[in-house]
Amino acid sequence: MHVLSHAHKADYYRLLQAVRDADAWEDWVLYVLTAVEQTARESITVIQAIKKLLQETKHRIRKQYRFYSQDLINNPTENAASTPVSRQRPT
Repeated sequence: MHVLSHAHKADYYRLLQAVRDADAWEDWVLYVLTAVEQTARESITVIQAIKKLLQETKHRIRKQYRFYSQDLINNPTENAASTPVSRQRPT
């Protein structure tokens, strides 16, 4: 999580120490909530990039090979051992 990254570790511990020393919860909670929000936004970006790559891979496989199985693409490890795959290029 963003909150524990090396660049922000000093802020996190400084604010946590203020909670211990002065019961200063508000700044620490706001810091953590901001970090959670930023981490969620970064995660959404990563998920969207993964989805885009998956779609591009599906389209490339459909275009380059005679076979295409939605199941094979969505569950490659489940099908790898049990499904023989021909890698012939279209003619």
